[in-house]
Amino acid sequence: MAPQVTRWPGLHAPEDWADPVLSAAELARLLAVGYGLWRAGPAHVVARVRGAEVADILSIYTPPAARRQGLGAVLMQALLAEAKAAGALGLTLEVRADNTAARNLYQRVGLTAQATRRGYYADGTDACVYSLQFA
Repeated sequence: MAPQVTRWPGLHAPEDWADPVLSAAELARLLAVGYGLWRAGPAHVVARVRGAEVADILSIYTPPAARRQGLGAVLMQALLAEAKAAGALGLTLEVRADNTAARNLYQRVGLTAQATRRGYYADGTDACVYSLQFA
């Protein structure tokens, strides 16, 4: 059975917040300006879907011990459905060029690579821009 996806109702980070890139304080700031947090078990996605012409995924994270269990796909499908229901025309995100697992996930759920942003990340790694236009 697929894990249930829930939207975090608060404007603060959950007590068990764990993300190697996004701090609890940064999450709280994003929640205050309209981003949402969706969770499926220990995995989560932070995105703006409401009030946006194009939904934007800022962060998706699954702890190493919970990977390869389909949590990312469950989160992506739920987020795509919510973005469509909110009237978004599409969805976009950036992902590290060296994150093959994430890139494969995005392609499996229908996103396509659109561009490369050279040296996008602080360590000089490129970012791949993925998007999906809703019909």
